[in-house]
Amino acid sequence: MRALVKQLLRPLLLIGAVLLVAAIFTDFGPVPFRLLLAATVPACLLGVLLFRESLRASVEDERRAREQSEDRLEKFARINAELTRELLESRVLDEEHQLRVKAFDAFLQGVTITDPNKPENPIVYVNEGFTRLTGYSRDEALGKNCRFLQGKDTSPETIATIGAAIREQRPCFVEIQNYRKDGVPFWNALSIAPIFEDNKLTHFVGVQTDITAFKQMEFQLRQKQKMEAIGHLAGGVAHDFNNLLTVINGCCELLRGTDGMPDDALPLVEEVHKAGERAATLTRQLLAFSRKTVLQPTVLSLPALVTDFEKLLIRLIGEDIQLTTDFPAEGGLVRVDPGQIEQVLMNLVINARDAMPRGGRLTIGARDVFLDEDYVRQLSEVRPGRYVRLTVSDTGCGMDKSTLPRIFEPFFTTKPVGKGTGLGLAMVYGVVKASGGHVSVESEPGRGTTFHLFFPIVDEPDLVAQPPSRHSQTPGCETVLLVEDEAGVRTLARQALESRGYRVLEAADGEAALQLCREHPGEIDLLLSDVVMPRMSGRELRQRVAMLSPHTRVIFTSGYTDDAVVRHGVFQAESDFLQKPFTVHGLLRKVREVLDRAPAPGGELLGSRA
Repeated sequence: MRALVKQLLRPLLLIGAVLLVAAIFTDFGPVPFRLLLAATVPACLLGVLLFRESLRASVEDERRAREQSEDRLEKFARINAELTRELLESRVLDEEHQLRVKAFDAFLQGVTITDPNKPENPIVYVNEGFTRLTGYSRDEALGKNCRFLQGKDTSPETIATIGAAIREQRPCFVEIQNYRKDGVPFWNALSIAPIFEDNKLTHFVGVQTDITAFKQMEFQLRQKQKMEAIGHLAGGVAHDFNNLLTVINGCCELLRGTDGMPDDALPLVEEVHKAGERAATLTRQLLAFSRKTVLQPTVLSLPALVTDFEKLLIRLIGEDIQLTTDFPAEGGLVRVDPGQIEQVLMNLVINARDAMPRGGRLTIGARDVFLDEDYVRQLSEVRPGRYVRLTVSDTGCGMDKSTLPRIFEPFFTTKPVGKGTGLGLAMVYGVVKASGGHVSVESEPGRGTTFHLFFPIVDEPDLVAQPPSRHSQTPGCETVLLVEDEAGVRTLARQALESRGYRVLEAADGEAALQLCREHPGEIDLLLSDVVMPRMSGRELRQRVAMLSPHTRVIFTSGYTDDAVVRHGVFQAESDFLQKPFTVHGLLRKVREVLDRAPAPGGELLGSRA
């Protein structure tokens, strides 16, 4: 309405002005019609033009205003759409960020991000895996350098490798020993990588993995390989020495039984024999460590065996050491060699006695335990199941961490020179392993030492063992095929057998023995053969002799027994094996025992039950 009035006002004012001018010309008197008409008609036409122009301008203004309004609305719509999009993108980015944070926190590994552009390259981010791994919270870790995880046993060389990689802005992977918040060390597989933006280093990211269990398994594997290598060496040395000791000790026995021995020579022979026996004891310990000795196992109760052996142990330790035993009323049975277990106990008790020079307390106990998958996973050659744990614990001086890994190595000892051979614990290790068991040790300086011996529990009853023959002095008339590649041992055995009336056919190897067997017209009653020989093993010889002479009995001898032969022959016929170094008396007794035994069913070759 206001706009319409405004548009009409200009033409009306124009007409009013024309009339006013006409009135002035007539001195405000009557205006002639012609003059009035001449003045008002152009004014009216001009007013109409002005009115139309005003209307057009008004319409144009409205159109322009409408266009501007539409432009503003379109702009507002675009801005609103842009804000909406940015808001949605912000929400998506926030969700993605939260997802990344949750994903990083779900890692089992620890993740750290550091800022090398700040002093000391501080930590600016850690995930939940880092807090679980190290025990430090985020607030405790942020702002610190990663060096706060290092400790006294952290390798300086590894630290230098990490420092060089950071300075050179390159990735690296190391295995480093770090420490948790509670001070417990752990092995950390650390992977470090730089982050670049526009070719500029912005951050480092580190991924940490706890590999302590793998390191322990690696250490155990190395220890196992080292012990096996030492065992092979020890077994080979013991085998060669046993051949020599068999000759030395056997010749001493023959000399002592010789008539006309000078009186002044007899003590010398006795000293040689004693030295040979001591050397034989050492080789038996070496063989026990290398697990190449032949055990004579039987099913028994360990508490009962310890109880029967307790009086001797008390005499070993002396009066200033208190011996206590802790056994259950009932316990599982194990299959072990009682003589070897007694030797194991003696070695452990002697070590405990030497560790307590001023007296102390020695405890021997046994318990039935179950070793589960988690326990045996980190052990080699141990299966889960039921075991009898025999524990020998003392209150002595103990051992440090550097000593513990080496205590089962042959000839390693912490005792003064002349006080120990270093074979006692090696023998313990070998016997327990050969019995299918496991040995572990706990010790700290000043807090004593505890040995845990684990033996698998068996349920089957023991086999009735045949008592050995006591007629070693009984003369013989049978034929013995003697096969031995060591000339000195072969000569000794032949002289001993012939001295008791046996007919002896001797051969240096299996091929020669088979030739003698083919050419001998009569029956061969006994095959006395070494196990490990060139060209043909004792086991193969036994099988081929069985085809030529099926009723021939067999005795194996060896300085050590090859594992395959032991598993497939000797362990199932323990009485048919004679361990070197053997004595003349022991040889004759074993020969008589086998020959006096009742024939095997079906006439099969004795000892071939494998």
